[in-house]
Amino acid sequence: MLWNRTVKKYGNRKKLSVSKLASLICRREIMSQFQNTVFKNEMNPK
Repeated sequence: MLWNRTVKKYGNRKKLSVSKLASLICRREIMSQFQNTVFKNEMNPK
């Protein structure tokens, strides 16, 4: 019983950290894409 509770807690925490990591990666990707776009626009002014 105690083991199951521990596994559930750990699983939830693991899931949470994974989703946090995913959101961080997504944010980083968006930021890098945004910076690339800005850089391109600065390099090639219209």
